[in-house]
Amino acid sequence: MRKIHNVLIAIFFIAVFASIAYMFNASSGISSEALNYYNEGEAHFKNASVYDDLNDHNKAIDGYTQAIESFTKAIENSERFAAAYYKRGVVYDKRSSAYFIMKIEGRFYERSLSDISRATTDLSRAIRIEPDNTEFYLYRGKFYNRKFKRKEAIADFDKIIKIDPNFAEAYYHRAIAYEGLFGYKYEQAIADLDKAIKIDPNFTEAYNRRGDTYYINENYSKAIEDYSEAIKLQPHNSIFYQSRGKAYNNAGEYEKAIEDYSKVIEINSSITSFYFRAKAYYKLNEYEKAIADYTQSIEDGSFIRFAYGERGKVYYDIGEYEKAIADYSQAMEIMSGGEPIDYYERARAYAALKKYDRAIEDYDKAINMYNLKLRTVNKQILAAAYCERANVYANLGDINKSKEDADKTRGIDYFGSEIYSKNCF
Repeated sequence: MRKIHNVLIAIFFIAVFASIAYMFNASSGISSEALNYYNEGEAHFKNASVYDDLNDHNKAIDGYTQAIESFTKAIENSERFAAAYYKRGVVYDKRSSAYFIMKIEGRFYERSLSDISRATTDLSRAIRIEPDNTEFYLYRGKFYNRKFKRKEAIADFDKIIKIDPNFAEAYYHRAIAYEGLFGYKYEQAIADLDKAIKIDPNFTEAYNRRGDTYYINENYSKAIEDYSEAIKLQPHNSIFYQSRGKAYNNAGEYEKAIEDYSKVIEINSSITSFYFRAKAYYKLNEYEKAIADYTQSIEDGSFIRFAYGERGKVYYDIGEYEKAIADYSQAMEIMSGGEPIDYYERARAYAALKKYDRAIEDYDKAINMYNLKLRTVNKQILAAAYCERANVYANLGDINKSKEDADKTRGIDYFGSEIYSKNCF
């Protein structure tokens, strides 16, 4: 009898819940058939996301397309189904990204743009139906941020904050939008990140973002404080150590920078910090360690062009000029011709080997390239190139050309130009 009694009670509650669900769906205008299509769309979306994470973008696109079809059927059955519009907008956004990754064929690029437009339309429709749904505004605001529509993003985050003044994530993402505005709204971004952290003291990404903002504005001590807080909350996140290492490096605290870069390598070998650690070793005049790390960076395929160039500088400083020349040449080859600084550095190595003709060729190239973009050039390097070419001409006995270059050095107006003037012929 007790078993029958329990079964009857279970049946009663199932009937009650079914009745409530029916009344809810009826009052909201959402049919059970629409809900079934919605759930089907969710399943397709989850499967597609798995393929996307595995970088199988063809299968991801197929899955997203199936999800869109299911959400479309849900909307056809219930035109006021806000969640279906929202999810279809999300899926259009995801499919757009997958198409963009596969833009090798022109048609994929066009499809990507088309999906962006559809995503915008659907997300906006969802908001019109449910104008107080903070989740909808949050996704659309983040979507606008990724599309560099900063003002539209800020408007969405403003709306969320008006609905819920303690929505920490809205302040966080509005800060990102402020940073992306023309003119870079630094103070507003910091204020929003302060607010996000005040609401949620364990908001790791907000500490990291504020650290990045301080770093960009060269406030390295504040940046280090925030990266340290992020590390306390997530002690195994290699990105935070990498960021703090860069801040320590720029603050001149090279030993601490090396400790953080070493921690990154220990935690996550796929995120290499050999290149950055090499730069710190170089600053400490630990040349052999710097060479070893630059070499490892090259082998890992990380910052190859810069690693060759900077390893060349180390070789130059320790007097291994042939190796320096080889590295500068390799850097130039990667850059399909190289930058002015590469020719300047290689010229110095040739001059040290007394290969004056080759040195002049490279100084000529560096100076000509610098003069072509004089408005953005480092004038100190340009002055150094003229000065050192003057000395090379003097060594070759061409006094007239040497004097011409020395005069050009003195004619370049920049802070510290008198130093080069005194050292020229």
